[in-house]
Amino acid sequence: MNIFINYVQLNINSNSRIIFPYIKKRTTKNFQILTYHRVNDDNDQFFTGMKIDTFEKHMEYLSDYYDIMSLEEIIDRMKYNDIPDDTIAITFDDGYKDVYLNAYPILKKFSIPATIFLPTSCIDTGEVLWHDRIFSAFRETQRSSLPGYGIYEKTYPLGTIEEKLHV
Repeated sequence: MNIFINYVQLNINSNSRIIFPYIKKRTTKNFQILTYHRVNDDNDQFFTGMKIDTFEKHMEYLSDYYDIMSLEEIIDRMKYNDIPDDTIAITFDDGYKDVYLNAYPILKKFSIPATIFLPTSCIDTGEVLWHDRIFSAFRETQRSSLPGYGIYEKTYPLGTIEEKLHV
């Protein structure tokens, strides 16, 4: 299916509406962006990371079979429709420390460029990202349940790890 997607695109008119025939042959080169988040062996059930050895296997495979470029290079090449087949970019969201400690050495080993999107509002503030606060709240709560509120009347049990993960 991926091959098909790379050669066709939606047929859209000037009003951004899909028109018949619904797909047409792609007129520009295509590329994929792979997004990673965390790379660690912490086994955090609330905010899982990709295992380090799994990430290394990903990067080894990608470096063998794909043309990996930085986002900047892909954007530059888009201007000239000069994107090789099987081009991908690697990105990371949130710039966790484990990306530097665990992913960076692997990226360097395979000479793979990557883009890290940093939430700058937290730098040097001591603040924790909002989703990390939520994960921590569920991980550390001593409450036995989460009562419903507003139109949500269901009460959610929080007695076990499995129940906390189900909420």
